[in-house]
Amino acid sequence: MLPSLKHGQLVVSTISGRSLDVGDVVVFVHNKTAKIKRIAMLDDHKMYVLGDNGTSSSDSRQYGWFDRKLVTGKIVWPRN
Repeated sequence: MLPSLKHGQLVVSTISGRSLDVGDVVVFVHNKTAKIKRIAMLDDHKMYVLGDNGTSSSDSRQYGWFDRKLVTGKIVWPRN
């Protein structure tokens, strides 16, 4: 699958409510770097995220589950 967002593309995110669902595209911090990934699975306190370009994405397949508290925003524009 091709990336939904292009490198350098402007996005708008929100942090209101922090309600997260499978399929949401979120911004979170990992190793002091902001990452944008799609939520594939959720449990009470963790999320499993995947990049839309699976062949070249660094995501939960390499790093495992991420704490939901790392989320700094949910992408609201552009909508996929």
